[in-house]
Amino acid sequence: MQPPPIIETERLRISPLTLDDTPFIISLLNTEGYRKYIADRNVHTREDAERYLQIGPLKSYAEHGFGLCKVLLKSSNDEALWQPIGICGLLKRDYLDHPDIGFALLPEYESKGYAKESAEAVLRWAFEELRLPTIHAVVLPQNQASIKLLERLGLMFDSRITEPETGEELCLYGINRFPHIRLRTATPADAPLLRYWDTKPHVMDSDPDDDWHWETELANEPEWREQLIAEADGRPIGMVQIIDPLLEETHYWGECAPNLRAIDIWIGEESDLGKGYGTVMMRLALERCFAPPNITAVIIDPLASNTKAHRFYERIGFRFVEKRVFNDEECFVLRMERQDFVRNEAPIST
Repeated sequence: MQPPPIIETERLRISPLTLDDTPFIISLLNTEGYRKYIADRNVHTREDAERYLQIGPLKSYAEHGFGLCKVLLKSSNDEALWQPIGICGLLKRDYLDHPDIGFALLPEYESKGYAKESAEAVLRWAFEELRLPTIHAVVLPQNQASIKLLERLGLMFDSRITEPETGEELCLYGINRFPHIRLRTATPADAPLLRYWDTKPHVMDSDPDDDWHWETELANEPEWREQLIAEADGRPIGMVQIIDPLLEETHYWGECAPNLRAIDIWIGEESDLGKGYGTVMMRLALERCFAPPNITAVIIDPLASNTKAHRFYERIGFRFVEKRVFNDEECFVLRMERQDFVRNEAPIST
């Protein structure tokens, strides 16, 4: 199998380990935290480190297509200066039913959000690209820092298990690919929640000048619009708006061809970002848009400055069309054709 791909985040690059990483491996595996909370791997020489890499991460890459990877800090514009600060990735242990996520950082890089940032990226890749149904994690009960991080990542305590070789008691955590996510019609009762979400910085960043007047908007049900609340296991997590841009009464989109749909979508709480919910919400919205056979394409208009949104939409299958100004805001127009939706569509595990 191929080694795992390089994963980029805002501050980090996660890439496969190689035999050239032996000095870094020696340093990491001999930190006090690694020996205390993970294991003493007896790695002290270059030969020890090469053996660890060959029978550990490199073997896992070949057998499973995933494994522990090095985490590089993007410390400057010169990639040659980027240094490894830790490891993060998936492992496959014989005593667990599903792969588990592992991470470790050099002590000087702890408590800076790097472990969470790298783990979120690995989980997103595991769920969205590998389409794994469940990810586990095992941790010593006394490792409270890692337990808190796992819970912030959305993993839930499952049970206490015994490590077969060492006899150590471990806490088993897990997270499923997606909870049951559904879209329901928004009602006036949702107005307070939507107003609250509108105060969140990440929501304001995506639409800084918009005042939705939710009490008024939710009381109206024009034929050209659907307003939908996304729920995960019954808990509201976001908003989806689907409109017919040709019939929309403010003519926001200007001159439009018939048989199009436009989507607005956002996640309410920052803690729900990076968990794959947006992908499921968008796919459910696209299914809704393309259900009528006459609909030819779906369009969206993220801010030109919102590069994260651009990558998200392009990963789903949208393609850049043009840069336009809407209500004094510079936006990108992206479009998905019906045939691209059919080609990219995959079953959603809910």
